[in-house]
Parts: sequence; C-alpha cells; structure tokens
Amino acid sequence: MSSLVVVAINIGTTHSGYAFSTRHDYMRDHQKISIPAWPSYSGLCPPLTSSCILFDAAGDFHSFGFEAEEKYADLTLENKHQDWYYFKMICEKMEPTLGSLTEDDKGKKMESIKVFAGAILYLKSHFLKTLAQRMYAIDISDISWVLTVPAIWNDSSKLFATEAAKEAGISKDKLFIVREPEAASWTCMRIPNEEKCESSSFEGLISGSKYIVVNVGDPRTDITFHEVQGDGTLKDLCQAQDNHQGGNNLVSSFMNLISDLLGNDVISAFNSEYKFDSQELQNDFKIRMKAMKPDCVDNITFRVPMSLIEIICKFNPNKEKVLTLDARFKEQATVIGNKLRINAELLKTVFDKSYERTFRDVHQLLRHPSMRGITSILLVGEFAVYPMLHKVVKQIFPDKRVIVPPNPDFAVLKGAVIYGHFFN
Repeated sequence: MSSLVVVAINIGTTHSGYAFSTRHDYMRDHQKISIPAWPSYSGLCPPLTSSCILFDAAGDFHSFGFEAEEKYADLTLENKHQDWYYFKMICEKMEPTLGSLTEDDKGKKMESIKVFAGAILYLKSHFLKTLAQRMYAIDISDISWVLTVPAIWNDSSKLFATEAAKEAGISKDKLFIVREPEAASWTCMRIPNEEKCESSSFEGLISGSKYIVVNVGDPRTDITFHEVQGDGTLKDLCQAQDNHQGGNNLVSSFMNLISDLLGNDVISAFNSEYKFDSQELQNDFKIRMKAMKPDCVDNITFRVPMSLIEIICKFNPNKEKVLTLDARFKEQATVIGNKLRINAELLKTVFDKSYERTFRDVHQLLRHPSMRGITSILLVGEFAVYPMLHKVVKQIFPDKRVIVPPNPDFAVLKGAVIYGHFFN
C-alpha cells in the first residue's frame, strides 16, 4: 500500500525547505501541497529558510537556516566564532562523494556526509513537529521521503545523498532521489488546464514533448534538456549544463555595481566585517527586483546600512558621514540621506551581465542535431519569478515557448511531492 504522506526535501544552494501532501489530498488535487513558513530575523515568514548550518566547536550540530545565520552573526560580533563550523551554500561544492570533505567559511573541514545529513535531519524533524502541531495521527512508517539533488550530481553523489538520508533516519525503502529539473517537470505535467501559466499557449508537458529546463538560482543556473517518455519518465537529450560563473551571477553583479558606486575597498571590507548587513542589502535587492517590470523607468531605492557608512568613513577619515558616489554614475545614481537611488536602466544592465552569456551558450547548444524538436523552455527556480528575466529569455529565444509555472520558485519542491505520490 502507498504511503499516507509524501514529504519532499530540497537543500538548495542558497535556500532550503520541504513540502508535503497526504495521499487523500493528492487524489483530490495534485497541487494541494503544503509548504510551511519560516520565521526570520527580518520579521518576515518566507516559505524557505537559508541553506546555512552551524556546528559548535566540538563539531556538534547547533542550528540550521535563519537560526544558524543569526547565531553566527552574533558570534562574529563578539569574536567568538573562530572555533565554530559555519557552512553556507551547502550544495555549492559540486558532486560530493562518500568520504569527501566540505570547507566552512573559514576553511575548516568536516565530512560532507555529516553536514548534509545534519541538514536533512533538521528538516525531517521540523516536518514531524509540523505534523504533530496539525494533529495528524500518522506513523512515521506511513511517510515516504523525496530528496532532490542538483542536475549535475552523478551516481556516486546520489549514493552519497542516500547514505546521508540513512544517517538522518530515513530508510532506503522509504526514500526517492530525484534530480531538481525532473522534479520541476512533474509540476508542469500535473498543472490543471484551468490554472494559468506564464505562457501564451500552455498545454502541459505531454509524452513526446522536448524541452529545456532552466533552474535559475544563485550562484548556479542548471540547464537540462529532456524528452517526456510514454511512462512519464524523462529522457536526457544531453549532459546537464552547470553555469557557475562566479561574478556573473545576479547578486554578485549587483554587489559589483555597488562596488563601482562606492569603491571596491569599501565593499570588500563591508562584506568581510559585516556579513549580516551585507546579506540584508542583497536580500533587499532581490525583493526590489521581483517587483521591477521591463518597462520600469523609475529610480529604485535601497536603504544603506549604517555599518556601510562607518566603513566609508574609515577609508575616508576626512569626510563627513555621508555617502559619495563615483562621478561616472552621477546621472544614474543619487544619494538622499542613507538612501541610495539607482536608475532602473542601470539596474537592467545587472540582468544583462548575469544571464545573457548563459542563454547565448544555450542558443549554441540548440544547434546540435539531438536538439531538434525542442519547442519549449521551462523557467523555474528562485529568480524565475523576475519579469526582467522573462524578457531576457524571450528576446534571445523568440521562436520558443517560454513556460513559467505558477510559483516557479517552488516548482522543484512541489514537483518532488507529485513525483513521490506517482511512483509510490
């Protein structure tokens, strides 16, 4: 008999979380999937937490997500962080294997499986608490688990993920491993006809469909090429492409722009000495960009942390506590108090620098004979919600149907739940 509940766990490069649905709900509505909120230090409750994990000086697990981020920021302010292990962007190190080591932010090493298993165990425990709070009387043996992994992970890395799940208390007979683009595809294969997609003529992904999945994250953009088989499984048309260009990703491009405006030395010191505030500035950028439309011509306002102003004063001791910008940008950026206003046209160049090269590379790949018949591009991931990105993709691929499913930033999690029910 199939499990009563399916839980999907996604440990992403920057954000992590889980989603679940009961067999009863799935039979009535495939898309009725719960994704819990995560209280954060900002006062918001987003549906994903950060991919950060903290171990104490003895190497024992302390916290995960926003809680780990906040605790480590406090330790850093008190200069008590040196002996602790803080891992951010857990999946950034590609293709881990049994016995491999992972470096924390200070270069200290720990077994990769211990780090990954710690993240799985935390998310598993969080789900079980959520289940208890909702008064579900379900035995753990009636739960199936789906663990998503990056597109480029090979069989050795999938074995690593299986063993990490085992260390977290999930038995192999209750576990599915699915690649992120495959999970995202299952979301689109199960979208009801009446549910609107960002596509001029969305009819779902059916048997024989050839398409590209672009999982747009930060700092990675994973690109895969698929054909839907008759049994619902996917055939890979070529090897997954991992576009990990360092400074060319979206947030890094924004911080490079801030460096141009305020000075490289200033921003380098700010990122090093005030990591928490630097992260807040980056989060502010992400929020602003979600709302920015391609036809926007207004200035976009960012609040500048006081810590950044202090850094500026340290590098320029004879100046007052005011922001001054590089003269090259006097027509495109202004300062009012502790507010930095940047012209929308200048911010649009951030998108161009981040993604044009990525999609130009895809354009070249599409010339290969094995790619004939590809008609659609499926955009998912954290940044797939950005209207500016939609414009870039449509401009580069005017002959392709660009599909953006509802809530594309959760397409992997939701699709993984559907996958688990289907193959249960």
